[in-house]
Amino acid sequence: MWPTLNSLYNMKNNFVRSLLALLCITGMLTGCKKEKESDYDKKVKLITSKTWKITFRGSDANGDGTLDPNDLDENILWGIDCMFDDIYTFKTNGEYTYVTYNNENTNCGVGSYTSHWELNANGQDFVLNTLEEGKLVTLNDTTLQFYVLQEDGSKHFYIFKR
Repeated sequence: MWPTLNSLYNMKNNFVRSLLALLCITGMLTGCKKEKESDYDKKVKLITSKTWKITFRGSDANGDGTLDPNDLDENILWGIDCMFDDIYTFKTNGEYTYVTYNNENTNCGVGSYTSHWELNANGQDFVLNTLEEGKLVTLNDTTLQFYVLQEDGSKHFYIFKR
């Protein structure tokens, strides 16, 4: 028995409807994919997502490219004792705030200060306080390390921990 024209027309309509439904579902599934987060965005998120405490600030005194524990005596002269309990908050708008506390051993004073930071689009060049340019060295969930270049060409290192 041959199909009637009416049944062929219904089959065609059902096929077209099914095809359109399949195309709509495919379009919705592929259109809802999240954009992959760039390395730059990941770094900014790591820097700005939580607060930091400074654990080292100073130079590589012997010039070997390693921040040795033996270098700490020289670096304490730069005020690191007063910074150990400070809390740093880097914000996505390019500001950072640090809060100083007066602990009984250092008599350093209390205050809150705001300045500027920037991570360049290449994800490596780091700017602190608008004028101090340097490079990001280490960044992960627990450590932020960068250096800024001094006028004499030496590197001034900062290491923060969470």
